[in-house]
Amino acid sequence: MNRARVLACKDDRYAKYSNYLASKSVTKHILLIEDNKSDVALIKRMLRDSFSGYELEFYDVSRMSDALQMLDSNSFDLAILDLSLIDIEGTAAVSAFHSQAPNIPIVVHTGSQCPNLRQEAMMCGAKHCMIKGRESPFSFKFMIEQALENATA
Repeated sequence: MNRARVLACKDDRYAKYSNYLASKSVTKHILLIEDNKSDVALIKRMLRDSFSGYELEFYDVSRMSDALQMLDSNSFDLAILDLSLIDIEGTAAVSAFHSQAPNIPIVVHTGSQCPNLRQEAMMCGAKHCMIKGRESPFSFKFMIEQALENATA
């Protein structure tokens, strides 16, 4: 590879990284759709502790119907979605949210151990899927950053 191509490649990566860092300097609005208050508190603490580069503003609801209603009056950068809600279960939750807000990345955070769940959730519109209790703050942060970065790319 010649020197000009290497420099162009480095410049391109630098530009993408600069754009990504610039996007981190603003407040990110996260819709947290979870009916377990302990999980809500855990997710907020995990993300606030690991995201020191920018402000996170959470809006938490326990029902899909409330989440869909929030879309009418708010703008969100990301949704974190449990698949076992009071008013909807399984990948139907992903489909319902994605059909109303196709431009908002969805990260599924569920307690289900179903082996096909990840693939099914992704096919319904989720960007990532995590199993409750198996996520580390680092992996959770990585998935959230990836979803946010891909949404702004």
